[in-house]
Amino acid sequence: MQNGDDEIVFDEEASPADNLKKLREKLKKAVEEKQEYLNGWQRAKADFVNFKRDSDARASELRQFGANEVLEEIIPLLDQFDMASESPGWSEAPDGFRKGMEGIRKGLHKILERNGIESFDPTGVPFDPSRHEALRTVSVETKEEDHLVIKTLQRGYEQEGKVLRPAKVEIGEYQEK
Repeated sequence: MQNGDDEIVFDEEASPADNLKKLREKLKKAVEEKQEYLNGWQRAKADFVNFKRDSDARASELRQFGANEVLEEIIPLLDQFDMASESPGWSEAPDGFRKGMEGIRKGLHKILERNGIESFDPTGVPFDPSRHEALRTVSVETKEEDHLVIKTLQRGYEQEGKVLRPAKVEIGEYQEK
């Protein structure tokens, strides 16, 4: 046979057992190299799969971050709609104007809902500093109203259970007489 590192050379003067031994050594070396190449290929494939998964997750996170920034800019607009609709002049505005403004307000709420953002009004529930921001306390008549949200001054917003903006509230404070 031919001579070379990867080639098999039979020594015609050697015994068949010696040639068989050389063949087995070459086969063993070839199997080890094959396994080394296979392991390297599998590592490279796993690295690529991990890289692709991480890249996809980062891209998704960046898209979500960008979307959240836009959505969080919508929230103050909704606050302004709420303030306008609670003002004394709102009832004096022409019906068509009020209906148009309400349509815009509902459309903004639908955008938030499609993106998993919900508003919440905690009036009547116990004060929770992780969800509510107390702007002031008011005296209440009964002990049951102590530390309850008496009035929501500005709605809160959450997405998938995570508070994006706490509700701004008045809380009751009971003092025994």
